[in-house]
Formats: sequence, structure tokens, C-alpha cells
Amino acid sequence: MKAALILFPAMLGLASWPGPVERCDDEPGTAPAERDPPAPRRAPVSVRAVHAGELCVTSGGLERTTRGRVRVDGPKMRGVAPASSGDVGELRFLYRGATKQVAPLASGQVRRQVALKLRAQDGCNLVYVTWRIEPKPGIEVLIKRNQGRRMHSECGTRGYRKVSPRRAATAPALRPGSEHTLRAEIKGQDLAVWADGVAVWEGDLGPEARALSGPVGMRSDNVALELELFADPAKRTSSLAHVAGRCSSAGDGD
Repeated sequence: MKAALILFPAMLGLASWPGPVERCDDEPGTAPAERDPPAPRRAPVSVRAVHAGELCVTSGGLERTTRGRVRVDGPKMRGVAPASSGDVGELRFLYRGATKQVAPLASGQVRRQVALKLRAQDGCNLVYVTWRIEPKPGIEVLIKRNQGRRMHSECGTRGYRKVSPRRAATAPALRPGSEHTLRAEIKGQDLAVWADGVAVWEGDLGPEARALSGPVGMRSDNVALELELFADPAKRTSSLAHVAGRCSSAGDGD
């Protein structure tokens, strides 16, 4: 990796962070069919910026930028904001194009994408909201559920389920040099997703989503970015207390 791993001990904005989450891995599947635009929803939950020192990076590396964001130059990045609520997350990012290095997913497929993690209980149990660039662009939602397993070495790429939307719309195209926002909110087991302020996905995650409890996070695959993660700190999750202080060693491979 060219970028240095940023793991700052200082807590800079939200409450103190209890620790990291185990590394998640990659999912199979294709983008969902586009349908009618989602209907208007409730007022969005207020979010605050997660500073670099508050991030637990479990794979890849980040560098600070002069704009207060973090830069991703490597082919894989995984991280979480341990003291956040796992129900609301927002990524604001500058898409800089494909990375020089390319890393396939564990399944062997090569994809370019950026994603939010929601209710990231651990590397085997969480919700992904993915903005895919290649091979097939669009918004895709997946649940990874492996009861009784936590580490990637235990679950690998098993347990993924692609969620079909109740309503969906076309997300904007991502072009090098363009600014974008990806936001997602869960209420109960209902999920809503916005891309650049436009509702693009709405659906029911199913009852298994209610059993998940964990923070917000982010991931990228084969894309160069400058980004900032926003989260709701009002309801702090506690699923990471058992690995407090061991952020850099929480993951076990990708």
C-alpha cells in the first residue's frame, strides 16, 4: 500500500471509541433492477462528521487531506466509526477514478465500488449499501448474516443475500473529478438510500436486520477517493467493546 495507515488515538468530535470491528469481505450478486422512484420519506436524521482519529481502519490505509477529508489510493479499504449509531450513515466523496493497483474480491471478481456499512456487528454480520461503478453501475443492498461467526476466517464470502428494492431509481454516473454523496437510513427493518440527495432505493431488509447491532462504516474496492464519513452519534453501539484498543489487529485477512 502506498498510503499510510491512519490510526489516531485521539478522539476528536464524537464520544470516545471503544475499538474496531473484524474485517468484512466481498459479496456476490448483481445490481438490482431499477423501478419506480421511491416515495417521499420522513425528515432525515441529523449527522456529524467522523474525524480521521475516530475511524478504526481494519484494512487498507488512509491519508489526511488539506480539506479535512481522508484519501484512499489503495485497491481495498475497510473501516468503521465504532461510537456511532449503526442506523444512519453518509459518505461525501470526490471520486478520482480507478486505482493504479487492482485487487479482485475474495470471489475472484473485479469490481469498482464504494459502500456504506450499517449495523456492522462484525465482519460476518452487517448491511452493505454499495454504489457500484463497474462492471454494472448502480445501487445495490446486501445483508451478510452468519450466526455464530464473527471473523472472515470463519465466514469467508458466505451468508450474503441481495435485497430487492420496493422502489428504485437510477443513481448518477460517477466520473473522475466529480463530487457525490451516498446516504442511507434504517428504521426497524426498512431502509432508504439517497445518492446526491435523490432517493434511489427503498425496501424492506427483512427480520434478520433487526437482530444486527453495530456501528456505521465504509469500504472501497479499486477506486481512488477523497472522502468524509458522517454518522449519528446519538445512539452509541457497544458491540465493539471486546476489542477496544486493538483496531489495527482486528481483521484477519481479505
